[in-house]
Order: sequence, then structure tokens, then C-alpha cells
Amino acid sequence: MTKIVIVTTPSFDGRGKRRHGRFDVRLQGGDEVICEATQQPLLDASRVLLQRGADRTATICKVRADAPTIVTMRAPIGVAAQYDVMGSAFVRRKPAARPMPGSRIENTASAGPVVPGNTNATLGASHNGSLKTASPPSPTSLAAPSPTAPAARPHPKGK
Repeated sequence: MTKIVIVTTPSFDGRGKRRHGRFDVRLQGGDEVICEATQQPLLDASRVLLQRGADRTATICKVRADAPTIVTMRAPIGVAAQYDVMGSAFVRRKPAARPMPGSRIENTASAGPVVPGNTNATLGASHNGSLKTASPPSPTSLAAPSPTAPAARPHPKGK
């Protein structure tokens, strides 16, 4: 079984300040940074290695630069490439958007920005995936109070 070892080092910005929670990833014995300033080095490096033609069944092992003999994480590359980290949990990565069959768009990179439709984002979505929709206000709720309606009285204790 093939074993690929990646080495993580803390990431720094252009002024030399440490980027908290971000790491640069190199292959062991190499100087080329394959992932820069990543928050999930094992998962992102596995996707890069797959794009470069690595075997999906090979094991990717993560070590730190200051402790190169201690493996902190390992997984099959094909499995690790399928996940992302959200909070403290691993979640399945969503597939990249592709043009629909029969569409005239051939090069998605030059197709321009994607503008989502009305998603009711301001209304929120429930946990079961259905969207909540708001009904338009009724005409009576928009009407001014009638002059014959009693006026609101102050609270008896003056609060």
C-alpha cells in the first residue's frame, strides 16, 4: 500500500504575522507548498493530490514539521477528499457545480458570476429543508387606526 506523507507548518501573512488556525502543506522531503493557508490540511491536500494523479487507495499521513515522526492524522486519499470540516464535525463535500446537460455553456470558468434566485434567505429555512414563506400583509393591518377606536391607555402604574 502506498503511503504519502504531508508536512504541515504554521501559515504566516506577508508581514510575518501568524495566521491563527491556518497551515501550509508540503510533501515530505519537498519544498513546494501544495496547499497554502488551509484550515483543513489533510482534506485539502488529498484533493490536490488526487488532481495530480495520486492513487485513491493510497494512505495520506499528516505530520507536523516540529515532530516529523509522529503521525497526527491518516486516511485513504479517496475518502479524505470527500469531506470538509464544519465546526467540529466532518461533513460530506458537495460536488462542484457543472453545467446542465444540453446547456450552451461550455466553459464554466468564463460563464460569469452565478446569481442565485429568490432563496428567501432573510426568512430562514427550517431544519427539514423546506423554506418558510411570508404572506403579504393584509390591508387591515396596514390601515391607520380609525378615529372612533379607543385610544391606547397608559399602564396604570405609569410604566
